[in-house]
Amino acid sequence: MSIRSDLYIAIKNRYLSEMTEAKAVLEIYFNNPVGIGEHSQILQVMNEQLEKISSANGKLQQLHMSFRSYDVTPEKKSK
Repeated sequence: MSIRSDLYIAIKNRYLSEMTEAKAVLEIYFNNPVGIGEHSQILQVMNEQLEKISSANGKLQQLHMSFRSYDVTPEKKSK
C-alpha cells in the first residue's frame, strides 16, 4: 500500500468510527433513557449525536467522491 492509500483508509475509518460512536450513544438514549442523569438535556444531546452522524457521513461521501482512487479496501460484491 502507498502512503496515500494508508491516509485514505485512516480518515475513512475515522469517519466510520465517529458515526458508530454517535449511533451507540443514540441507542443508549432510545433504549434506556431512565439511566440518563440529565433528563432535561436528552433531546439536545440526541440532536448533537445526529449532527455528528450527518457530518461524518457527509465527509465520508465527499472523501469517496473526490479520492476514491486511493481506496484499496475490497468492496462488498452483491449476489
